[in-house]
Amino acid sequence: MPDHHYTEGDDVIQATTALGFGSSDIIYGDGGNDTVYLGDGVTFASGPGNDIIVGSGNSSYAAWAAQKPLIMNLVEGWADDGFGARDQVSGINTIHMSPLGGEIIGTDAGETVFAFGNNVTLRLGDGHDVVQMWQLQSQDYSIRQHGDTVTIKGNNNVFTLKGVDSIVFSDITITPVYEASEAMLALATLTSFVETEMSEGWWYAGVYYEPQLVSYGAQAPLLTDIGQDGDLDAVIPMSRGYRTGVDTRYSMQVFENIGGQLVYSEELSAQTPFVAGSRRSDTLFLERTQTEILVTAAHDTAIETETRTDIPWRFGDLTFTNTKPFADITHQIVSNTRTEAASMSGRASAIDAHSMAVGDINGDGMDDVLVGDFSGAFALLQTREGHFEYLSTPFMKKLLSWVEPTINGAETAFLLDFALGDVNGDGLDDLVTGWGHASVINRVFYNDKQAGFTEANSSMLPVSVYGSDLSLPLKHWIADLDGDGDNDLLIQQSRDEPYYGGSYFQVLINDGTGHFSDQTNARIGDPGDSPHTYGGRIDWTDMWQLMDLNNDGALDIIGTPKHDAEAQYYLNDGAGHFSLHQVSSGAGGPHVLWADFNGNGRVEGIKLASIWTTAEGTESINSFNHNELVSFTPPAASRAYDLQGDAGIVAKVLGAVLGPVGVTIPEYVGIGLAELERGATYNELLDFALDAVLSTNRSNGSVVNLLYNNIIGVAPDQVTIDSFVEQITSGQLTQLELARMAADLNENAVNIDLVGLSQTGIDYIA
Repeated sequence: MPDHHYTEGDDVIQATTALGFGSSDIIYGDGGNDTVYLGDGVTFASGPGNDIIVGSGNSSYAAWAAQKPLIMNLVEGWADDGFGARDQVSGINTIHMSPLGGEIIGTDAGETVFAFGNNVTLRLGDGHDVVQMWQLQSQDYSIRQHGDTVTIKGNNNVFTLKGVDSIVFSDITITPVYEASEAMLALATLTSFVETEMSEGWWYAGVYYEPQLVSYGAQAPLLTDIGQDGDLDAVIPMSRGYRTGVDTRYSMQVFENIGGQLVYSEELSAQTPFVAGSRRSDTLFLERTQTEILVTAAHDTAIETETRTDIPWRFGDLTFTNTKPFADITHQIVSNTRTEAASMSGRASAIDAHSMAVGDINGDGMDDVLVGDFSGAFALLQTREGHFEYLSTPFMKKLLSWVEPTINGAETAFLLDFALGDVNGDGLDDLVTGWGHASVINRVFYNDKQAGFTEANSSMLPVSVYGSDLSLPLKHWIADLDGDGDNDLLIQQSRDEPYYGGSYFQVLINDGTGHFSDQTNARIGDPGDSPHTYGGRIDWTDMWQLMDLNNDGALDIIGTPKHDAEAQYYLNDGAGHFSLHQVSSGAGGPHVLWADFNGNGRVEGIKLASIWTTAEGTESINSFNHNELVSFTPPAASRAYDLQGDAGIVAKVLGAVLGPVGVTIPEYVGIGLAELERGATYNELLDFALDAVLSTNRSNGSVVNLLYNNIIGVAPDQVTIDSFVEQITSGQLTQLELARMAADLNENAVNIDLVGLSQTGIDYIA
């Protein structure tokens, strides 16, 4: 850079772009009270005197030779220049700090600050701000973020950086994020079971699948109050070996709330209907018994090539379960569904239905059931005496053979879902339908109080971003989203090509008369901006709930966008505008149900995880795990970036002892950092973590099994266990030496994404 020196007097210095000055030029005012005009990239080097510095907006101010810390307030336009004088400054966006440190208050325009020593405090504005840690290595410093402030300590220097967007060390660039992911705190494994049955190869929706281990999934989970004791319990219908040719029946899994603690109940699970899953579920109030009834409906889950109709898992079932006393009462309510499935299978409860809804269909104040059986929809109307009357009308039959009248050449559409609820404010439950797999436009049918819905008394719904040819409306929620007193619509949409390829939420706002406008972009965001909208084949889940997460009276959305993704939620501001927040929920499977079971104000999740225990995939452990969100509102981020220092040790310990999910739990990370700051060594922290997971009297075999599972991802075989146990028993290794070896393995670093964490940081709660 050419240096330009001027007199000791009061100079007026024109170092502008028009005069040929540029980024290679440095202006030294030397002495005097100078007035300096700077062009783009031109640097003013401070010196004695009360100077006036007028930059172009892209000019630099340097305090390299300052004898005191540099104090600069760009908002007010002044700088204590490090020589005992005060300069007036404007148009400066790059600052080179004094070697003695100092403090900068920045503007919203965005600044770059070069810092290289002593104590530095930066309070920068809303622009894109960069701090260049000049010739400094990140590994020499502790780097912690609390809220919007990053604190860097090391070599007797402290850098306090507030509102900084990028921190550039010689070896790495750190990009602070000022909103942390929510984290799931592990509470317990509620129950687990082993599966070893293998299916034969099968075809599904045009794709052939090789023989493989039978898998499980949760379907349409239910929250209820078993025994009416005032707390929430969970009932989870199960899908087993879907369309693979195996017996797809399984008992619903019941988790009873006992004193605020969820407990798996084998006894109650055994009392549930033993059926092939549940595509739809709901609850109804049975007037005769004054109890809540669980209702489920399912379609055929047998292999596509199945021709037998007498096997017990052929077709689905319509089931009813009383919650007090807890018992399957299907046979008391369903004498004959009159469906083709019932006739062919000989089971009175047999149906083949993708859709089912509960609501007051005939306006008598009691809950009824509408079932979208493929042989013709029908209703079961509740009576005061407690039995249900069968009703099937020409309109109901037409729902299953619907051809869109407004589209020329349209073919018969497939009824995917419907919902019942009052959308026009007349006190009657209207019918919202969702068809797909054809050119079709979905509708609202308004209730005439006689269980009579007609095409003439209906209105069309706005088409999704996938278009009328490809839309697959998976699930409808009728609820007041914007707090104005009428019911709006939330629809989870997918698409037909690729087959169920992604999903998004369509937000339809009610004008108060039961007519809807699509306000998705304004309410929840442009679907095109979400990575989940346009996914690959079968890239979705139905594990979503509409519920009030933060007790503000507004309905929020929580769930999992696809099976291998972490959970996320959308917070409602009370006026129907949703903000997306991520949840660090770990891998292994989706959360399937959410509620505050223990009443402490924190939402808990039940997660169904499946892990192969053999490399060949011949055995799996399927477990229901119970987690709790640390808080409702996303916290200001607290992060550690020193992944080559203490934060790296904590991450590796958690990865080895808890698996990759361990690094996503801020409370555990915070405990580890605190232990190291109190003087604990790497091995002592490992010992502490192993004690917490396995107890102080842990066996050699339990240590080997734990470490191997977490690092390799499958259970060790007996030969491997025996080999490591022998090394420990013989004194070749100690438990801690083995744990240290495992924690330092490259496989562990890959599992926890140590390289990625060094850039994004690791969340913690102090």
